[in-house]
Amino acid sequence: LATSPSKILAASTDQGTVDFFDFASSRLVGRAYVPGSSIKLHPSKDKRAILFASDAGEFGLMTAPSESVTLPSANDSAMLATDSSRDLAMVIASENRLARLYDTTNGRVMSSTSLASIPGAITAMSMSNAVALFGTETGGLWIWQSDQPRSRPVQLMELPDKQPIVAITIGKAGKVRVADRAGNLTSIDLATISAADASTP
Repeated sequence: LATSPSKILAASTDQGTVDFFDFASSRLVGRAYVPGSSIKLHPSKDKRAILFASDAGEFGLMTAPSESVTLPSANDSAMLATDSSRDLAMVIASENRLARLYDTTNGRVMSSTSLASIPGAITAMSMSNAVALFGTETGGLWIWQSDQPRSRPVQLMELPDKQPIVAITIGKAGKVRVADRAGNLTSIDLATISAADASTP
């Protein structure tokens, strides 16, 4: 589910459709079709656009029920995260191991990085203040400083039980919580990590 500034509710289905409903009347006001059976929706920070990503590798912006634009992505399963502090969205694709950062106001690529150094599948990610975190199937937590030139992902830690990471949240003042598949919760403080630690010359 995602909402737009015009009091429109967007809901995705497993049939490759996104339905738009008017809050006041609960009336269906539009429908969009996105290739794939699993569609994730996120509102942009300013609520002027709804971002979508599907398991068919489609990624794009919807600014109204009848308007959408598909941004360049890979033709495979895509994951999407939005920056809670800026008008930015990050999309990664499993096949080409590449992360791209988009400006959600115009669809322009702001930066990108290879994820080839991260072993195994990425199972969770989160982003705030241009800092991206990736969790892996083996319990690894990686960081990418997307606003630093030549920055590449580096590993922050590995969970003791090496369980797949299923969720990452970045709170105020850089407080991070990581949940694994076994239900364990780990907290770390990004403020203790210097920018130099997350940058590769």
